[in-house]
Amino acid sequence: MSFEVDSILLNLAERKRRDLGKEVTMLRKVKSPAESRLMKGAAKRSARAHTLTMRYTRPGMSEAEVESYFHHVCTQTYDADDGLEGGCQRPAYVPVVASGRNALTIHHTSNNQLIQDGELVLIDAGGEWNGYASDITRTFPASNKFTPAQRELYQAVLNVQKKCLSILCTGSLQPTSAADPLKGGESAKITLPALHRMSTQFLKEELETLGFKFDSYSREVEDILYPHLVGHGVGIDLHESSGMRDEEYALFFV
Repeated sequence: MSFEVDSILLNLAERKRRDLGKEVTMLRKVKSPAESRLMKGAAKRSARAHTLTMRYTRPGMSEAEVESYFHHVCTQTYDADDGLEGGCQRPAYVPVVASGRNALTIHHTSNNQLIQDGELVLIDAGGEWNGYASDITRTFPASNKFTPAQRELYQAVLNVQKKCLSILCTGSLQPTSAADPLKGGESAKITLPALHRMSTQFLKEELETLGFKFDSYSREVEDILYPHLVGHGVGIDLHESSGMRDEEYALFFV
């Protein structure tokens, strides 16, 4: 028996092996109903932790203290009416709690500064629940009130987000109803790179409305203000579905 096993292993070792990552990625691209339920559960629990952390945060606290509170709330039992109990078991990734200028650094994970009055606080954090990750980023005023300039910039980014969501949910920038602009729309099949290009243009338009000046062929938005992708897939991995070509990376929403 041992000889047969050794022979099989030797035979396999001599064959040319190929990477099955692409095939596995394609299988994981569309989630099953059970997976969708778990992903929604992870997102609900992390969203609750974000909301409570916003209410908890005050000027004078350290970024580390805010991070600790987020972890605490995220792991608490939460009944999200999904029939599945328990909080997140662990962080999905190293969290970012960035106040003031620290928010200008992508993936600032030192979390070692004191939060000052009048500053904005960016939290990029999410929990992992039953093996599925969540990834949420939110920005809010430490003093519970935006300055006029902060409010304008926040609203500009929020407008871009709403436009992108409308495209994904309805295939159009026009809302389907005044009461709920995302209700009833069919899922739009659009590549992630295409959505990113649209979001870049939306942001440029919003900033120009506020008085920003950009050259016709300038890449200031992409290279300086927005040097990252609009989003990424999540699932068992924090960055799901990586490795596909752009034309294959269609977004499917469940």
